[in-house]
Amino acid sequence: MVKDNLKNAMQYAGLGERFKTALEYILTHDLTAATDRIELDGKNLYILPQNPTLKTWEAARWESHEKYADIQVVLEGREIIAYAPVTAMDEVTVPYNPEKDVTFYQGNGAVMELTDGDFAIYFPQDAHKPCVRPEGAAETVRKAVVKVKL
Repeated sequence: MVKDNLKNAMQYAGLGERFKTALEYILTHDLTAATDRIELDGKNLYILPQNPTLKTWEAARWESHEKYADIQVVLEGREIIAYAPVTAMDEVTVPYNPEKDVTFYQGNGAVMELTDGDFAIYFPQDAHKPCVRPEGAAETVRKAVVKVKL
């Protein structure tokens, strides 16, 4: 798991060509008005612009992915995304769905707040709980989720 700000994004280009392409695209394009999926390399690399309604801690769910890494970028607003190793989760609540590339869990982990320009990268070994509303934050956040096939 990585948490940083976009001003340091290119330090992570060494993670691989797809990461480099994704980070360069994020840095050179205004994604705040994007609404449709942006395909950079078909199913291997794409961006999902989102404007989700944030949830309470209890309503949000822990998840992980096996085929893709997530780069979650907060474009406008504030969001809590918690993190924990998959091995630290208490139990699997929804088994792995290969079509959606997701497993859901119950557990606990570290709480991180992301604000404008912050991003986090989650790998298959990283459970994460996105879309949690920080106290005093707006009900929605503008973000982009980049799916990087591993």
